Amino acid sequence: MRRPRTLLLIAAVCAVVGVAIAVAVSTGSTSSQHGLGAIGSRFPAVTLDRIDHGTVTTTSFEGHPLVVTFGASWCAPCRKEYPMLEAARTAHPNLQVMGVLEQDSPSLMRSFMREVGATWPVGDDPDGSVGDRFGITGYPVTFFVDANGYVRGRRAGISDQATLDRELAKIGA
Repeated sequence: MRRPRTLLLIAAVCAVVGVAIAVAVSTGSTSSQHGLGAIGSRFPAVTLDRIDHGTVTTTSFEGHPLVVTFGASWCAPCRKEYPMLEAARTAHPNLQVMGVLEQDSPSLMRSFMREVGATWPVGDDPDGSVGDRFGITGYPVTFFVDANGYVRGRRAGISDQATLDRELAKIGA
């Protein structure tokens, strides 16, 4: 008689875990409680060589709401997200966007940015070390930072305008 109860208990635990995973995946949230980029933490200074010329640093955007998006030229969800971010920049003149190219070719990313009409500065993270510090495991991952430099949102991909609008509202854009 113990075997059916044990199987029932295992099935119940699997169901609860499955629901929890489904909820986490469906919300697109990758918010972490600890480490760089945790919700409510100060976004750290990040300085990278740009894919075109010069350098880009997060501190140059202080005093403005900032979106920092980690991606690559081969990233299919980036192809949908980047035009929405560019439109948001136009709609919210105070909004700043900074890209971080993860382990990809700068020339391919320059072409990709032209194709999707994105014009913000992109820093190159050729070995992925910056992405690793932020716990980036897939692309895109986008951070929403308020004008005071605090992380108010972190998303794994922005699939629709309503989600983007909610995240932008959190940072006063």
